[in-house]
Amino acid sequence: MGLRLIYRTYREGNRDRAMNALSDTCELLGHPIDLKRDYNLPKLTNERHQAIFEELDAQDKALLRIGFSEKAFTLYLPYLSGIDFRISKAIGIELGCPWFEIRIQEGNHWDYSFYKGVEHIDQFSADPRYFGGSRWKARGNPRLIEREWGIDHDSISRYVKHWHWFRRGKAYPDDKASYGDYEQFFDFLRAIGAPSPEDHYYALDVSDKTANN
Repeated sequence: MGLRLIYRTYREGNRDRAMNALSDTCELLGHPIDLKRDYNLPKLTNERHQAIFEELDAQDKALLRIGFSEKAFTLYLPYLSGIDFRISKAIGIELGCPWFEIRIQEGNHWDYSFYKGVEHIDQFSADPRYFGGSRWKARGNPRLIEREWGIDHDSISRYVKHWHWFRRGKAYPDDKASYGDYEQFFDFLRAIGAPSPEDHYYALDVSDKTANN
């Protein structure tokens, strides 16, 4: 199985409002965040990274990563048997804003689910047949994203295309990845004005995996 990666990005550019929603939601769901210590991984060695992961694992904690831009903030949590999605959905409800769950699927392709608060309003997969779906499903709706996210649909519409043998090259000239490369995920993230989650690194308590199910 190849790389699996999930980012959740929210249309909220106010840091204080974003952090309050994140902290309050995690506390309410029984998975508080320790905001007193920022692990700041980019400034540490790989050896120190491993030591931190082992330390947190021994304490039943996981590392939560956050990034901010003027338009949005992005959250990364490792897969936690559904805890990660419950937290992410609850933040979207708390903020009442549109938000994406953007995924790299098993090192094969990328896809997204688009929400407004709790409502699931759009879905796209670059390779919908990978999990046995129809190529007519998960087609995405750039004009809906334009309306809800506040971005020109022409700046993202070329990403929202199913991959085929005849579709080659890059969606846009400044992209780093081409069709057929799951790293197009990162080009799409940049196009919607969402940051990578690399500003802050906090410990999340996951000791009670049944909390507020």
